[in-house]
Amino acid sequence: MVTLPMQTITMPSRFYIAFGTPILFYVLYQLNQTTPDSRPFISRLIEKYTEKQDAYQKRTELHMKAVEQAAFDKQLFKTEDKTGLSRGINLRHPEQFNNGSPYNVSAGQSGADLSKLVAYYREKNEQAEDLRTSKVRDNNGKVRSVYETTPIEGAVKATPHT
Repeated sequence: MVTLPMQTITMPSRFYIAFGTPILFYVLYQLNQTTPDSRPFISRLIEKYTEKQDAYQKRTELHMKAVEQAAFDKQLFKTEDKTGLSRGINLRHPEQFNNGSPYNVSAGQSGADLSKLVAYYREKNEQAEDLRTSKVRDNNGKVRSVYETTPIEGAVKATPHT
């Protein structure tokens, strides 16, 4: 007679999942059952690990007071000179003057008076235009375009090299 070696038969993991899932749901259901005077277990667990709204509001108010005090102190030191006399106006929010980016500011949008700068460049451009027109005037005093193809009187005609 032939004897076969002994083999161990193991249960597949889906067996444990299939029988363990209903038991797990039953335990969770029992934990979630409430009495009329208490709230569900999961709700109590969630509330235990979340912050209270009043604590968050107190923290926000404390932060706001600290920021306001810092702004007040900054303004105080900016407007007082060494003699103790005020040299400026009392601003409630001094940071509003520095809220824009110093880069990529369009011309004329900075709030500064640019009229002298505009006048300077307008005069500079007029001088450059006068110089350009004096170079292209012909003998009759008429301004000719640089791009005109008709020859200018008295001009030397260029000949190609042969």
